[in-house]
Amino acid sequence: MEKLDNNQLKILLVEDSEDDIYLISKALDFENIDLKIISDGVDAYEYLKDNNNDVNVVLLDYKLPGLDGFEIMERLSDKIDNFAVLFLTADTLVETAVQAMKLGAMDFFPKFKDYKTLYDQVVKIYLRHAKILEGKILKEALISSEKEYRMMFESIQDIYLEITNRGQIIEITPSVKSILGYDRYEVKGSLLSYYFKDKAIFEKIQSKIVSGETLKNFEIDLIDSKGVEIKCSMNLSRIQSKEN
Repeated sequence: MEKLDNNQLKILLVEDSEDDIYLISKALDFENIDLKIISDGVDAYEYLKDNNNDVNVVLLDYKLPGLDGFEIMERLSDKIDNFAVLFLTADTLVETAVQAMKLGAMDFFPKFKDYKTLYDQVVKIYLRHAKILEGKILKEALISSEKEYRMMFESIQDIYLEITNRGQIIEITPSVKSILGYDRYEVKGSLLSYYFKDKAIFEKIQSKIVSGETLKNFEIDLIDSKGVEIKCSMNLSRIQSKEN
């Protein structure tokens, strides 16, 4: 049996058969289950359209008055990822279950099956959906962080760059254009030493990169795209430990 810990599980049962409502209610009669019942397809759609974030699992019958189970899922296609759907059907056709899964159901429960197994199946798809949702949220957070970083990176006025231990430039801010006259895509992939007036100075800096030392306000002379010497102050810290 899957473990639910102390989580309160909010379940919406969309079912019009009084007999099935009774059997399912009995099967899910646990302290950690908050069961809401809607018997009409249209009412269920309207409820889920506005409250889809307040439901963990939807037990959705196939044949319903107003809208059937398929129609409900089709109309909620942009919100169905917010909750797990367990499709209920008395239909013995495999195609029915397959179509339900295509529309977003995570699993199906044949009504001729023993309802004693329903609780375990509900908890199982809830936990599986929670892991999927957690991964989705994490992915969205990472994308958001990357966008924020990119915006900050693009707006930096000083030259900020990332280099490998060998001194190869793997990323550089667009400000390199206004300061040194080079396009950032022209510079990426090249060796930083190319832009140093004194290559011996770069070799000292490179040894510090390899050893993991930090530099602050280190005075250097760079050469811009026109061959003009540009005096700069360099800060250096290691953000990656493995050799590139």
